[in-house]
Amino acid sequence: MALSKSIKSTRLDLYKAIVDNSDDYPFQHRYELFTLGAAIGFLREETYKKEKGNSYSQTFIKVGDITRDEHQSAIEFIYSLVKAELVQSGEVDEDIDEKKLETKAWTRMLEHADAGTDYVDKQVDIQGNFDLIGFVKEHEEKWPDRIEDALGGPPGDERILHPE
Repeated sequence: MALSKSIKSTRLDLYKAIVDNSDDYPFQHRYELFTLGAAIGFLREETYKKEKGNSYSQTFIKVGDITRDEHQSAIEFIYSLVKAELVQSGEVDEDIDEKKLETKAWTRMLEHADAGTDYVDKQVDIQGNFDLIGFVKEHEEKWPDRIEDALGGPPGDERILHPE
């Protein structure tokens, strides 16, 4: 069952500049940038906290309405890791009400996406162009450690990532 969560951002200015008003980026839909931003924000363990008086934009799209399966699956995967990490880290109690956990996890997901989108924008300003391969290479080695952080397990315990 697809997530019914709404994709939105406190950084609508970046989505407009990068997706809506630029031919310099490969994004045709805001959810594509959201997917990249969520992955980068999660991998970098960064969140973008909305400032007082700054609210979330209107919904771009609901995750379940995304027609490209790879984006929907990526968003759902990262969301599941964020949710697991909240419990694993002790940030929320294991017996938290599921609806509250989902709300907290989705808010954290939005914060990761905003942080990642902000990072993409800053890197493009520094480099002068958008380099998707560079972003992938820069972050690909972080996946195993971040998955282990989210799911738990002693350092060096490969059973989590490579069960027998």
